[in-house]
Amino acid sequence: MRTLIVATFALSLSLPILGATPPSAKQITAWAPAEVQQMGVQVENVVPVALPNNEQAYLASVSYENAGRNFQAGYLLVRPTLKQARALEDFGGQYNKIRLLDDYGSSQSVLIIGGAGSGQGSSAGSYSLVAFEGWESRTLYSAGEQDNTGNCGPEVQRECWGNRVFLNVFSVGGPGGRIGLVVTNVKYTSVDMESPHQYTQESQLVFVDHPAY
Repeated sequence: MRTLIVATFALSLSLPILGATPPSAKQITAWAPAEVQQMGVQVENVVPVALPNNEQAYLASVSYENAGRNFQAGYLLVRPTLKQARALEDFGGQYNKIRLLDDYGSSQSVLIIGGAGSGQGSSAGSYSLVAFEGWESRTLYSAGEQDNTGNCGPEVQRECWGNRVFLNVFSVGGPGGRIGLVVTNVKYTSVDMESPHQYTQESQLVFVDHPAY
C-alpha cells in the first residue's frame, strides 16, 4: 500500500473591493423568479463577474431552506442593470462554492464552480472552469469525482472505491491569455470503509484559452 499526501491550496473567497456596491442579499432574493423565492433563498457569498460587454454582474452562492437534499445548494447569476437574478442550470445540488482565479482582480471573468449529488449509497460531483455570456454559462474545463462508499463492503460483496479531484490554478493571463491548471486525480479502493485504503494518483497540466483573449 502506498501512502499519499495531497496538498491543496485554498483560494480566497473574499469579495474584492469594487467601485460599485454589490447588491444586498435582500435585493438578490427580490430579483429572483417567484419559484426560486419559494424555495427559501439564503445568500451565502457574492462574487463580482465581468460579462463580455463590460456589464457588471455578480455570482451568488445560495442555499435553499425548502428544497430536498439534492437541490439544497446552487448559484444565482445576478444582473443589477436588469434587476434580475437567475439560477444556473447544471450546477449546484449539494455544492455551491465559488473559487477565484485572480484574488486581486476587481471583477472575475472566469470562476471555478461545481455541482454534486448523491443517492442509493453513491455520490458524484464535478468542478468546472466557467465564463459567462449574458445569462449563459460556458464551461471551459470540467473534472469529475464519484464514490460508492455508502453501498460497499463484505455485506453487499462490493469493493469500496472512489476518486477525488483537485484543481489548482498556477497561471492566469499567461502566453496568449491561457489559464494554467494543475489537475490531480486521487483514486482509492478498500474492502470496506474501515479498512486501510489503497491510493493512486495522477496529475496533469491543462492549459485553457481565456475567453477574453
